[in-house]
Amino acid sequence: MKPSRFASRIAVLAITLLSATGFAQTGSDKLDVQALENKYWSAKDDDFSVVQNRAFQKAKRFFATLHVGVSINDPYFSGTYTGLSAGYFFNESWGLEGTYQMTNFDKSRSFDDIVGLGGGPKANEAVNKMGINAIWTPIYAKMSLFDKKIIHFDMGLTAGVMQLNYQNPYATAAFPTLNEKSKSGSSVGYSVGLMQQFYFSERSAIRVDFNNTFSTQDTVNYNDATGAKAGTKNINDTSLMLGYSFFFGSGQ
Repeated sequence: MKPSRFASRIAVLAITLLSATGFAQTGSDKLDVQALENKYWSAKDDDFSVVQNRAFQKAKRFFATLHVGVSINDPYFSGTYTGLSAGYFFNESWGLEGTYQMTNFDKSRSFDDIVGLGGGPKANEAVNKMGINAIWTPIYAKMSLFDKKIIHFDMGLTAGVMQLNYQNPYATAAFPTLNEKSKSGSSVGYSVGLMQQFYFSERSAIRVDFNNTFSTQDTVNYNDATGAKAGTKNINDTSLMLGYSFFFGSGQ
């Protein structure tokens, strides 16, 4: 094709496109940009949600969890917690549970060493605790285990009110092992914690809790045979719990 003929055809094509564009802008087929914007996007849209497939749902379902764990920061007593929690999830983020835990504690070596030196530690032995926790689980995710299995899990926070029952051990300094007694006490405190659940089926999950309970308790000097109140003490009990959860109901 000669260059002159090629150039003329390009010119004709350009004129045709310009004419079509002008017609689209002025004719009845004018593109309604505002309508497209209202349909697909708006600057006022500021509420977005991530959509993902939840293989294991807990919304509108009851649950029960069997717990076992240890106290990890008590300097005078050591042992295990066992307990039961039960509750209900209103949606995938929020739930409410009641919990009860009892202890199986023994005096630690530090306690015996202080008594052996004639000292009187102001040490309270936890007996049990019960309360109500709110559960907030804003994180739901999946992870690969050795490239063989996908594990679904969620993470969140717990916070609530707890009643703590405890004992104040005391004895005479001369014969503590023969004359040991104890006074019972109780206090109301609060708890905050971290929790994580690993799902294995629609109805079961492994649950891990790292929990802190704070309260103010009466104290007694161990070597005061009268068991008289020695004062009050702020107690922070930190526990690490492992549990197995069962879910009931069809959910959403």
